[in-house]
Amino acid sequence: KYRHDLAKHIQTLEVLLEEREAGEEVYSESEARESLQNSFDSLKKSFISLRQERHALDEIVNAILTIKIPECDKRSVEFDWEVAETEFSELDQPDLVSLLSNLLDNAIEACDRIPADGSDPDYLPRKIRFRMYHADEILWIEVSNTVNPSEKLTFETKKASPASHGFGTKINRQIVEKYHGTYS
Repeated sequence: KYRHDLAKHIQTLEVLLEEREAGEEVYSESEARESLQNSFDSLKKSFISLRQERHALDEIVNAILTIKIPECDKRSVEFDWEVAETEFSELDQPDLVSLLSNLLDNAIEACDRIPADGSDPDYLPRKIRFRMYHADEILWIEVSNTVNPSEKLTFETKKASPASHGFGTKINRQIVEKYHGTYS
């Protein structure tokens, strides 16, 4: 699809340039400039959206970060991450997806409850810190985040539906227990 679109963009640009060079007044100068700029912008947008950024060597961790980094940007949450350049094969892929997604979703949710405009007198910036590495043959996953200082810290979600509360935390505890780990 990208190659197909790229060829169409290049063909369009070629025609626009040929018309300008031939002195054909098909478009006014501003229309031609705007048309060329739109074509370049569209081409750039297509390229950027398809460029795979590499955040981590591990394929699953990279995919999760590829989702969560723009989500944090969109929500005005500073996302500071550091992942060891290794694969994390000690966890089954579905468990790794569940664990990381639930941890980061809960952190994002907590940050969402901090007023982004600084209207709270005890304002803290929305921030998540994520670390994943091996040390002494142990897999360490650390997630920390700021919370709204005016909220009582309960580690419970504040989802609209009470039936949705606590599933992610329970799943994470089960995954950690499955691998004989500790959760704090």
